[in-house]
Amino acid sequence: MVERTFLEQFTGATLGNYRLEQLIEQSKWGPVFLAQSQAGTSYVIRFVSALLQENELDTDTHIVFLGRFQQEANQVATLQHPHVLPLLDYGTYRGMPYLVYPHVPLTSLRSLLSQNVPTDLKSVGRYLDQIASALEHAHQHAVIHRNLSTANIYMQTNRQLIVGEFGLMRMYELSRLDTQPMGRSFKGSSESSSPEQLLGKPVDAYTDIYALGAVLYRLLTGHAPFNGKTREE
Repeated sequence: MVERTFLEQFTGATLGNYRLEQLIEQSKWGPVFLAQSQAGTSYVIRFVSALLQENELDTDTHIVFLGRFQQEANQVATLQHPHVLPLLDYGTYRGMPYLVYPHVPLTSLRSLLSQNVPTDLKSVGRYLDQIASALEHAHQHAVIHRNLSTANIYMQTNRQLIVGEFGLMRMYELSRLDTQPMGRSFKGSSESSSPEQLLGKPVDAYTDIYALGAVLYRLLTGHAPFNGKTREE
């Protein structure tokens, strides 16, 4: 991972129309910053592939990755749906690709479930309909989520759900294709990972359907369908 001191140097940097204000978190996908536009609007900027060190950013491999990243981000940006967290913009800064999302109050389903928030059957049915409609829209636009879980499904202030992180897993995988053997680079949420993902096999829309089933199971029972101590279990 890129050193935290290196990331903190980004604070105050200008990325096109955005100024990085504060490092929010260092996730497994890359650092996440609170940013502000010249007009004063707040955004969330997520960097992808922060595992690459500065001296690796000019390699031919990284240039190929940036091209693939742009293709994937361009596809995700076409998603316009009330239950999909929109990708508003994307670009690169010092060779590091980033994604721009709206800065809005969101609480993950995982956080709500950990607080024992009641989920009656009527509410679960409504949630299922909203998540499924988001996935259907994405699949119609040739976008597979690949990492759907209660951690990236959020409750908005209007009590409607919104699904985030579309395409993020694919972008992360693309950044690791030349450094990790296929099948060993998967770093997604094991609670809803399909068998083909864990075995390093090709994925398709059915991968998201499997994950949706795991999410539904957790909403109904309050816990994940499998509780092994290791990913394989």
